[in-house]
Amino acid sequence: MDIQLRMWGEVAELMEDLATAHCYCEYSELEQLDELTFAQQQDVEASCAREGTINKKEAFIWWALPLHWQRLKGEN
Repeated sequence: MDIQLRMWGEVAELMEDLATAHCYCEYSELEQLDELTFAQQQDVEASCAREGTINKKEAFIWWALPLHWQRLKGEN
């Protein structure tokens, strides 16, 4: 059980890193705009969300699954 808790703690840390990257993406893109409209803000939020999910999700899954299986096998 400790191994699973540790693994999910690492997963939570990765999710926090993804959220931080998403916030930084939004901040840096919004900072570059001359004026801020609601539509522009929505576009930036959507763009950063796509970047976070498309670019990072696959890498996250490929990282997490083998580690998960390795730890589960180690418990037996």
